[in-house]
Amino acid sequence: MILSDLVSYLHAHHRASLIDMANRFDIDPQALRPMLTILEHKGRVRRLHGGVSCSCNKASCNQTMPEWYEAVARRPGGDRNRPPPTCAAISRPGPARVSSSES
Repeated sequence: MILSDLVSYLHAHHRASLIDMANRFDIDPQALRPMLTILEHKGRVRRLHGGVSCSCNKASCNQTMPEWYEAVARRPGGDRNRPPPTCAAISRPGPARVSSSES
């Protein structure tokens, strides 16, 4: 499995839990988590709030809510890690303008 498979899966399903993806790709969730972390740092996926302990406040409860991830929409024609253009990069040379005080 390659990272683009994970991104494709998330784009197709919009969001998925770590367990769902582990089952889909037949991989241990602990092995999948570092791959998702790489994609998260690249801005390709976003981890949603989850993976926290249950809030039922029972001492005997050790359930954990699943971790959820979603695909991040990419900007058309560009890499998310590319910095925005500077003013000099977007300015276009044009005809010189002459102010009325110079005439």
